[in-house]
Amino acid sequence: MTLVETVLGNRGDPQWAARLAAAAVDELALDHWEAQKNRFRKKTAGGQELAVSLDRGTFMRDGDVLLWDAAAQHAVIARISLRDVMVIH
Repeated sequence: MTLVETVLGNRGDPQWAARLAAAAVDELALDHWEAQKNRFRKKTAGGQELAVSLDRGTFMRDGDVLLWDAAAQHAVIARISLRDVMVIH
């Protein structure tokens, strides 16, 4: 199990976009409720188990880089799926 204590950056940032272009990316799929939590355990799409322990008040965004291994050119990225919260007709 790998401990994640900070968000390194976001896939949308130009410097991260350049690094991730040639890297192997593993995604951690979260729904919008899970993304609001500061502490949880979950497996990535590739089967790597993560323990996330972020500072209070830290919220993950879609595309956040959680792990980066420069030598192996491998990253774990948060993929957050949003759902309808309220539908008004």
